[in-house]
Amino acid sequence: MFLKRLTMKGFKSFADATSLEFEPGVTAVVGPNGSGKSNVVDAVTWVLGSQSAKALRSVRMDDVIFQGTANRPALGRAEVSLTLDNASGTLPVDAAEVTITRTLFRNGDSEYKMNGAVVRLLDIQELLSDSGVGRNQHMIIGQGQLDSILQSNAETRRTVIEEAAGVLKHRRRKERAESRLAKAHENLERLGDLVREVRRQMRPLERQAASARNFADVESELRRTRAALYRSRLDEFDTRRAALEAILSTAGEQSRELRATVATLDAQASATAAEMASRREEMLASALGQLQALAERARGTGQLIAERQRSVRAELAASADENVIATLEADVAKAESEIAALTAEETALTPLREELAREEATLRDLEEALKLADDALRTANDTAVRTQARAEALARALEEISGAGSKEIIGKLDGVLGAFVDLIEIDPGWERAVEAAAGASVGAMVVSGRASARAALEALRREGGAGLVLPGADAARDTLAVPAGARSLRDVVRPHAGSPAHVNHVLDTLFARTVVAPDWESGMEIAATNPEFVVVTADGDRFAATGWRVASGRAVVTRATVDEAQRVQREAAAAVAPAHESRNRAENAFTTQRRSVAARADELLRRGADLSARRTVLEQRRGEIEGRLTGRGEERAEAAG
Repeated sequence: MFLKRLTMKGFKSFADATSLEFEPGVTAVVGPNGSGKSNVVDAVTWVLGSQSAKALRSVRMDDVIFQGTANRPALGRAEVSLTLDNASGTLPVDAAEVTITRTLFRNGDSEYKMNGAVVRLLDIQELLSDSGVGRNQHMIIGQGQLDSILQSNAETRRTVIEEAAGVLKHRRRKERAESRLAKAHENLERLGDLVREVRRQMRPLERQAASARNFADVESELRRTRAALYRSRLDEFDTRRAALEAILSTAGEQSRELRATVATLDAQASATAAEMASRREEMLASALGQLQALAERARGTGQLIAERQRSVRAELAASADENVIATLEADVAKAESEIAALTAEETALTPLREELAREEATLRDLEEALKLADDALRTANDTAVRTQARAEALARALEEISGAGSKEIIGKLDGVLGAFVDLIEIDPGWERAVEAAAGASVGAMVVSGRASARAALEALRREGGAGLVLPGADAARDTLAVPAGARSLRDVVRPHAGSPAHVNHVLDTLFARTVVAPDWESGMEIAATNPEFVVVTADGDRFAATGWRVASGRAVVTRATVDEAQRVQREAAAAVAPAHESRNRAENAFTTQRRSVAARADELLRRGADLSARRTVLEQRRGEIEGRLTGRGEERAEAAG
């Protein structure tokens, strides 16, 4: 295998396509300084994959593209093709010639080709590695390199010899393999870290998933309950609406019937009036004719009438029946007596009306009591639901922060006293301050000493769990003076009732040098002047020598807090039944009173209507009798006169 041809186009000073043919033997390129001899060597180095602009005597890689002259513009790309004779089959390619081409464009794009096919630089390097040809091989020696080789040390000469012997390619392959193995080992370690982290998070995530499922079940049950309640109320509203619509429909029909009756009566009245008017005209006409006839006759009979008038009056007086008048007067007296009796009966209804008014007032009071019993029942239900939700949320929060995962692993070991948050009590309002001061210790397990702590840690490592243990220290409480303007946090936190005395040592260890500032501004000042203290605020701000932090946004949940929430929840739940019973009693009393009022009102209306009808009839009878008496009296007066 030997170099057969080198073609350059747009590379450095070779603006036009230039081909150099290399015949077997020695080929020399001769020319004066600046003629481009070195550019030929650079072209060979470049086409074989050199990536160093400095090795090509350039500043940037695109400097190898023809830059142009005063008479010729610059070109947009540089291309070099190197042809190797492969008749001996040295290269593992089924071709007598192998042409390697490299092209670089002005925009920075480049490509490699082998016998016209686009390939990678790595493909070319692998192809030429067994032949001793390549950009890092020994066969290209530039100006000054021969002297450096001759004067080089043993290590450099060894490198040259190894390159000539073909060892370099194996070393490079070994380096690449070792690099890949190192990366694989690093990836395995990272994978192990991820597996441990995922395993550590599995139990909390499982608990969170269980909590989420419980929440979803409770929320679904709440939705179903609300839907049933709304459906029941909707059915009740539909029933009431149907009853009201029936009443309205009946009232409408009655109104239409009354209107029709009134219209009929109006028509009858009009017809009667018209008939009476026509008959009156007829009677007037007849009476006029009779009067005219009588006027003619009156002239002749006037005297006769005058003579007989006295005798007629005498007859009329004689014919008056005294018994009839007495009977009529008796009827008048009887009617007046009955009217007086009716008046007395109406007066007797007054107490009934007053009693009805009192019962109606009682009914209104019972209605108000029923409404109050409904506000109270709803309040009791809402309070029970709200307190239950708060108690469950606090219990879940306590389980999450109390090291439930580590509790399952080490909770039954000797010397393990329990979760930190289960063993302490905090004064109300200082939960955030304690959380800020304790930090990760909030979720720790408390042990009785170093031996117990060692056993707990061994169990955690053996089970692949994660957790924090607090052994405490049997030392006296730190007596450092509390800075001015602050108070000790240790004073607001204490062991839970029934907790071991060792918990005091743990609290002393955690909070002996923790103080509470009134606000974050004063907290900054106290921390700056007293770096030996940890300064916190009631809002959860934390200032220490290791760093300052604003409020974490949450408060620690203790076993005492959960117990108090559960106690409140039980009391709220117990208050629901009495409120329900009170509401039922109020409803029963209201219903009974409403029925009584309705019955009394019906009786009063019935009796009042009966008395009114009877009074109307009696007054009509009295009027008729008095009219008849008046007529009799007038007749007698006329007869007497």
